[in-house]
Amino acid sequence: MFRFLFHTNQSNFLYITKAYSLHMAFTVPLLMVVFFLLKPDETPNISSPFLFVVFIGPAIETLIMAPILKLLFFCNLRIVGTATLSALIWAGFHSVFVPIWGLGVFIHFFVLSISYITWRKQSFKAAFLVTFSIHALNNAVAMYI
Repeated sequence: MFRFLFHTNQSNFLYITKAYSLHMAFTVPLLMVVFFLLKPDETPNISSPFLFVVFIGPAIETLIMAPILKLLFFCNLRIVGTATLSALIWAGFHSVFVPIWGLGVFIHFFVLSISYITWRKQSFKAAFLVTFSIHALNNAVAMYI
């Protein structure tokens, strides 16, 4: 079920679609439960311009993710361990603004980290484009909702 995340033997479009769907299949139910149980006062407010949220933000975060993942590889963890640490770092960054946001982005950045690591074996360009595209799609949907 999750094996596709570790293989580039598929089109970029198919990989992006499946990775985004996987992230949403886990994130949406998690957030529904969290919001039902905790009823948080603060929720993420995405009021920045569309261009920034959908294009510039994901591009910058993907460029920052690359060296973070490179540093985490020095911990000699496998892909899943490295992706988990990366997702925790990104969840922490996002929690600074709104604590509940960290829960919402953890699975997303876990999938993004695995995607970047997997596609980096082909090239930086492939890793950047796939990871950026998943992130941009996520942010576009979040803005629409």
